Amino acid sequence: MLITEAIPAPTFANHETFHLHHAWLKKSQLAIKKDPLVFTSSEALTRLGVGKNMVKSMRSWSIASKILEPAGKPRDPSLRMTEMGDIIFGDDGLDPYLIKKQTLWLVHWLLLAPPCRIPVWWMILNDFPATNVSVPEMTESIYNRIVNIPEWKTPTPKSVKKDVDVFLHTYMKRKDRTPTEDYRDCPLRKINLIDSGRDSDSFRFVRIKRGISPHIVAFACLDFADRLDTAASGISVTRLAGEAGGIGNTFKMSARDIADMLREACNGAKLSKIADVNGAQHLTFKDPKKASHEMLRLAYGVKKLPESPSARKGRRS
Repeated sequence: MLITEAIPAPTFANHETFHLHHAWLKKSQLAIKKDPLVFTSSEALTRLGVGKNMVKSMRSWSIASKILEPAGKPRDPSLRMTEMGDIIFGDDGLDPYLIKKQTLWLVHWLLLAPPCRIPVWWMILNDFPATNVSVPEMTESIYNRIVNIPEWKTPTPKSVKKDVDVFLHTYMKRKDRTPTEDYRDCPLRKINLIDSGRDSDSFRFVRIKRGISPHIVAFACLDFADRLDTAASGISVTRLAGEAGGIGNTFKMSARDIADMLREACNGAKLSKIADVNGAQHLTFKDPKKASHEMLRLAYGVKKLPESPSARKGRRS
């Protein structure tokens, strides 16, 4: 997948240097339910219970994680919950308070899945396969690549550095003087995606996955296939593992690990399976969206997914 296809509307440093906080997505759901214009309201600070810069950051993370989306025309500031936002964070959501580890992996996937709004994070995960990654060299390389993408407006080097810093703060185990309360309020650290490198200016990707749900891996694979918007009835494990924007880069998993996870997940599934196609392993399906929803039901042990208000409205009309 080309980077301009994966990231059609890039944004830089919209987080105001704040990582995604534990309660922000649920708080956004509750606030938007009452007022689609809450983030631009003069009472936003009071209603959301955060500072001015955090209001902007909270809005940015809610959109980047595909929990909220614009409700109208481009200049309309109103927002609404997405289908996935309702499924996870709605009144009867699967895990509105991010208690379960599989939900953290799910949010991580949604942040990076195309269309992705955080290009620096996308490039970190897709462009740097090295075991030990130098942060200064990576930051410079990312900026140079952005400069050479004519479709994008070039950010300042400072903005790119902020995105790198927030990425590291979001996922890396505590090794600095970050206040304990701030550290605990950084939920995505629990997925153990990265760890310290050989020196203080480097990091490494953790490729041994413990505690990750095979059904969430399968959901991400099926969701990726659905987002590719093709008429195909399957996708190869090789493509899932190696293509930019795919599960292999986003979760830092090998083709073998992905295949093992898919076999386990598909063992009890009806709408997808893992099969050999012309000598290569493929995840096969008829409808990737329906199959991905089945994987969510299996991941959370529910018979039916929470239904979004828009879906209920459409069914009644």
